[in-house]
Amino acid sequence: MESKHAEEELAKQQEQEKVKQKKAAQKVYFQNLMDRRGNLLKNLTDEESELFRALTKKYQLTPESFPGLFLLTVEGQEQIETPSQLWQLWLYQQGIAEFHGIL
Repeated sequence: MESKHAEEELAKQQEQEKVKQKKAAQKVYFQNLMDRRGNLLKNLTDEESELFRALTKKYQLTPESFPGLFLLTVEGQEQIETPSQLWQLWLYQQGIAEFHGIL
């Protein structure tokens, strides 16, 4: 009986540890996302910065409201010199403009 209780206690502790690790990983992920949002203009050239500011103004985006969708890490992105927040936002712009027949 004690053996079963000890096994249950161990299983409970392991589950609690998994939950704790998951919460810690989520905290790191969201902190990284917030850091990236706070540094949206980092590594942009003057020309890129100008385009980024125009697009964020157009869509009324601030660092706090900037969608994580435009901060995705995708395979092969290291081949693209433009920082992801700009090229992903630009692709969104192109898709919206094309969808509405603006182009």
